[in-house]
Amino acid sequence: MKSQNKGRRIRLSMAPEDGRAAQAHNGIHHIPGAGINNIAQMRGPRKSQEIRRASALQDRRRYADIVLLSTVVLLSSSTAFTTAFVMKSVPPKTSVDLRPGLPTCAMVSSIAAENTLVKASMPLSTGPIPQKETILKLGTDGLERVLEGKGRARMVWRAVREGLDPHETDPASPMFDSRITSRTRAILQERVLGPQWTLVQRTSSTCGTLKLLVRLHDGLMVETVVIPARLGPRSNGLARGMSGEAEDSLALASRSTVCVSSQVGCAQACAFCLTGTMGFVRHLSIDEILMQVQLALQKVRAEGLPGLRNVVFMGMGEPLNNHRAVRHALACMTDPHAFALSPSFITLSTVAPSPGHVRHFLDMPKIRLAWSVHGAADGLRRTLVPTTSSSMVELREAFREVMAQRGDTYIFIEVTLIEGVNDSLDDAEALVELLRPFGRTAVKVNLIPYNDTGVNGWMPSPPGNILAFQTYVRTHGGWLTFARTPRGREESSACGQLATGFSGQPQEKMLKAQALKS
Repeated sequence: MKSQNKGRRIRLSMAPEDGRAAQAHNGIHHIPGAGINNIAQMRGPRKSQEIRRASALQDRRRYADIVLLSTVVLLSSSTAFTTAFVMKSVPPKTSVDLRPGLPTCAMVSSIAAENTLVKASMPLSTGPIPQKETILKLGTDGLERVLEGKGRARMVWRAVREGLDPHETDPASPMFDSRITSRTRAILQERVLGPQWTLVQRTSSTCGTLKLLVRLHDGLMVETVVIPARLGPRSNGLARGMSGEAEDSLALASRSTVCVSSQVGCAQACAFCLTGTMGFVRHLSIDEILMQVQLALQKVRAEGLPGLRNVVFMGMGEPLNNHRAVRHALACMTDPHAFALSPSFITLSTVAPSPGHVRHFLDMPKIRLAWSVHGAADGLRRTLVPTTSSSMVELREAFREVMAQRGDTYIFIEVTLIEGVNDSLDDAEALVELLRPFGRTAVKVNLIPYNDTGVNGWMPSPPGNILAFQTYVRTHGGWLTFARTPRGREESSACGQLATGFSGQPQEKMLKAQALKS
């Protein structure tokens, strides 16, 4: 084998073992059997005729037994990639172009004699190294490329799932994961952004519900809620009178739920929701949505709460208005090598801005659907959700279409009950008629007592009205109907009470304005 190195361009040529190699002489590729001296000594027409004959012979003969194995070390983006490739049936002269700028994932070797291309094998992982991003934005595939291996990436994601911090370098910290190798930690420090958010405030209700106020990279704030559910035998007397076996089974059901936000503010302007008073500020990015799950996992670990099992998109914002980021976040949540959450324990609640928005569910993992109805009659619905632009029948049919295509067995229907507004038996009857086409087994109804937001002077529906509404729906519709127990009301952590600022202002500005008024 001969090798010439001009700058970064390497030319390789190989001759067969029998010594009849194709050799370069005055720019002519001589052919086995022709004999370099014989052709060189020829003159006139015979020489031209012999060269043509030898070239035709070369076209017929292939070097099937020639295997060229070359290992090329490339420096790309401060990283050394070792690329080995094997070429069979290579004509006599081959050039390998190593000039900067060529894709390392598909290094091209040009073959001069045949004017064809031979691709080299892939480096450590496919695709270019992404720009410097957070672990959550990179996802599993991106992190594998950055860390140069699946094993390292899965080690980091395991730490995230267990509520540890892969970026933590202090062995004395409770967030430190000793299983992450020093090499992996060094690459993380060099190529991966750390958390781009800050936990500003943590508040806790008597029921154990945690509200977390988080400052994002641009100073805006978002709230997320962690709701622990301890369903053991001493939980509010729920297990009284049960056998020991039943008590053990109920205790195993303990779990935590994280209520995540998808936007800062909301454009839907629901009359009973404090977030709606903020107006729409901006969408949350993929990693800003996933950050809330990661933060919940860390709080569950640090405070000894039941394990995180459920995710509900019932925080700030309308998820389907930010469906692209939500879709990618859901993919990461349900990725078995990332957050590894079960789709059957993830619920996305939407007011359904339009039938088109509802159809975005077709592009998402098969999570649980929840439709925030609030008012079955079109007039009432527009009072409670002023941005409603489609009839309730049109929205219902969009959900039925989606369920049929996805194979969903049921949908959650949510109704916030406000005294004297939508909690009468006539309202219950209108709801039953709206939902009847779903069938007797395809609906589960959640009745949510209104949580006071100081809007319109409304009050929560009294227990008697809720019970009557629940009984009517269960009797005439045949569906499972639940009355939700409010969680976190005293700390404004309950449904409809999340807000971080008004008119698009960050929380800090709102707090300063309140301080000046007082």
